[in-house]
Amino acid sequence: AKLVAGEDARDTRGVIRVKNFIRVRPETLPADEVLEDRVRTALARDPYIMLSDVTVQARNGLVILKGTVNSSFEKEHAEMITASTKGVVDITNNLQYEHVWSQKSDWEVLADVREQFFWSPFVDENQIDIAVEAGVVTLSGVVDSWQEYRRAEQNAFQAGAKDVRNKLTVSSFRPLPYTAED
Repeated sequence: AKLVAGEDARDTRGVIRVKNFIRVRPETLPADEVLEDRVRTALARDPYIMLSDVTVQARNGLVILKGTVNSSFEKEHAEMITASTKGVVDITNNLQYEHVWSQKSDWEVLADVREQFFWSPFVDENQIDIAVEAGVVTLSGVVDSWQEYRRAEQNAFQAGAKDVRNKLTVSSFRPLPYTAED
């Protein structure tokens, strides 16, 4: 619920920055060993995570993830699975990954990023300028929400970017204040 509340706040039009001070307080705090077992079981059931490469430690509701995964998606996904496990109060995600790049020419990367943006329901391709140099994609322009900001970066990686420099600006649209004449 804490993560969802933070995401909802970030995705609200006009929001520039979010500091999530919501505190998770379970009715009862499970023993460290029980919490570690719950998280390991949840991760083992997930088809995206190789549990043999992940270490789980718990201390008074704080879960520490260590080890190696294959991608940034798996790192974020492991954190999401851990966060949804009963009894987890906070997470320190120390998982590491090495981004493996399948070499493509700059024009192929550019074409694939444009295609990703075209098909994405979250990204307005007309607001974003794309430049590619040596496989590195630079995104610039103005987007309407933090969700669009994050999705554009994800789409660029999905298109085969070696790395992404996200220089997008989230619009600071704010409704005009109400006046007596209105």
